[in-house]
Amino acid sequence: MEQELWIAPLLLIPGVALLIMSTSARYGQLHSEIHHVADLGPNTSLIKHLFRRARWMRNALVSLYLSVAVFAVTSLVTALFTCLEINSPMITFWMICLGVSCLVFAVFTLIRESIQSLEVIRDHTP
Repeated sequence: MEQELWIAPLLLIPGVALLIMSTSARYGQLHSEIHHVADLGPNTSLIKHLFRRARWMRNALVSLYLSVAVFAVTSLVTALFTCLEINSPMITFWMICLGVSCLVFAVFTLIRESIQSLEVIRDHTP
């Protein structure tokens, strides 16, 4: 069982990668929308909402990237400890918890951003 422990964090990376891909795509669309709104003229309320959404998306992306990095390092450290025959299940556990915490933070940030997007829709509607 201990030899396979290093694989566990790697199994979480594809799911996080999908969140990164979708969030990056939405972030790109938001970037285009900000430029479009800026070209139309000053709408401070709308721009304020868009920048808030952009900040939340950026924070979510950073947290998702950090989550992937922690999962990869956890796997590497656990594999190294296994090769050196060092018993380290608690280190692996806490590192996985750190990666999952980053993931949970990102998900809640994206939830906030999705709720904020309703404000932008309201501002677009006459």
